[in-house]
Amino acid sequence: MKIVNKFKSIINNIKVNKQINKLIDYAKADHKESVKILFAPGFNINMSFTYHDTIIASLLHAKGAKIHYTSGHDRLMTPLMFGGVWSSGSQKLDFSKLRNGEKKARSFFDKLGEVSTMEDIVTTNDVQHIYNNIKKLDVNELLNYSLNGIDLGHDAANRLRNLDLVSDITLIKDYEEKLKLSLVNCIVYCTYFENIINKFNPDRIFSHESFYYPWSIMQKLAYKNKIDFYNYYPAVHKNAYIYAKGQHALLLDMNNIWNSIKDAQLSIENKEKILSLINGERKNGNTGILKQIRNIDEEENRKIIKYMKEKPTAVLYGNVCWDLCALDKEIFFKSIKSAYIETIEFFIKNPQYQLIIKSHPDEENPKIPVTVEKLENICKSEFNILPDNIKILMPSAPVTAYDLIPFSKCSIVYTTTVGLESTIFGTPVLTIANAHYRGKGFTFDPLNKNEYFGKLNDLLVNDKYIDDKWIELATKYYYYYYYELFYEYGIESYSNDMKNILNKPNIESYLMDKRMNNLIKSIIEGAEI
Repeated sequence: MKIVNKFKSIINNIKVNKQINKLIDYAKADHKESVKILFAPGFNINMSFTYHDTIIASLLHAKGAKIHYTSGHDRLMTPLMFGGVWSSGSQKLDFSKLRNGEKKARSFFDKLGEVSTMEDIVTTNDVQHIYNNIKKLDVNELLNYSLNGIDLGHDAANRLRNLDLVSDITLIKDYEEKLKLSLVNCIVYCTYFENIINKFNPDRIFSHESFYYPWSIMQKLAYKNKIDFYNYYPAVHKNAYIYAKGQHALLLDMNNIWNSIKDAQLSIENKEKILSLINGERKNGNTGILKQIRNIDEEENRKIIKYMKEKPTAVLYGNVCWDLCALDKEIFFKSIKSAYIETIEFFIKNPQYQLIIKSHPDEENPKIPVTVEKLENICKSEFNILPDNIKILMPSAPVTAYDLIPFSKCSIVYTTTVGLESTIFGTPVLTIANAHYRGKGFTFDPLNKNEYFGKLNDLLVNDKYIDDKWIELATKYYYYYYYELFYEYGIESYSNDMKNILNKPNIESYLMDKRMNNLIKSIIEGAEI
């Protein structure tokens, strides 16, 4: 069966490559080039993103853009490039997959325009020279390092956190040396990108999600050089993308958009669509790129519910602490770790209340390495023994957030999506970090620790019911975020079948979609999306 599937996959790839090349040939038809667009390195660990970037470049080229591709993976730096990328489980990444993806991207972009490689700009001697200078620096100097006005120390630290699965880099063995190597990597990419920008002098830059390294550096250089910067993010649901100008697509400021739509009526059909999503795919873990079917144990559920009924109970829903989606979101706690610790201390001092700490399932997701700095480890390192009024649920516990929400007095969240779902199910939410839904009118959003602990105490003492307006707003926000902001433009993400691409034979078949047409038009004109 495996051999048959592999053969089908090979045949499918041949068909898709043929279709992409036809699209490129069509895009290369005679036209006047009016704008120069620089493409940052692709996220070519997955071929669907290689195809995505090529399709977008082809559509832009067909509309008059001169294309230049900045190749990012080669023999010089590939093994140090990305954080947050693994092949499976605890296995190390097979970098041949990255290189093969990059080779395919180069072959496509070479037909559309110009391609630069790092080896054209930076030599191994240059890298050694950079390291010789960096190795003299202490940790504080490394963390605060900048190059030509571009902050790189922060990128180096975040990259290391993401690679080594911790929020606190001091937990990493030989962290000082690893931080130096990470900074060297950042300096090399910054040097490379800046050189290409100076040579090509682009009007626009198009990139994968700039919240992550190394695209974060490309965005900083775009700001420095006053170049219009566009980036995209996939993965909230299959085959959907979000695009943004001038800010991280993943962290798009929703305030203006939300203010323009929050008073609009959400149809009964779309409300049911959200409830169906939560009660189906979300409860079963069958969403996102790390799908994980959850096991349910009815007896364990009964025990937890019985425990929650003994005293007023809050649930703290953990994030994966090393995930960049949870880093740099601090408001009044200095870190995600301190937020958890000080919350636990509140319940230690107040035994009349109970706290359940729900670890994030992805801390032990079999598709990625096991998290080093688990929520359980944070608790044990700070508190030898927790009192009876505090209970930790492990990542693999057969109890989901959806089992806990109806029986808790409130949900405490950092940035997890449970904050949206808890409100929809009628349980008050306290946000303690800069979640994208914070301040949208349906959560409690303290501004400092005193407000936080005061409101927490209030929610535990009193019966606080969420009115229908909050539930309506949360449902509406979830719908627009999930189905409208992340829109299916007709290009696969994290998919192998590529049916959408195979069903679109030419440029017009993509531009028939009004939103795709507007996207391409906006980038060409340097306009907001």
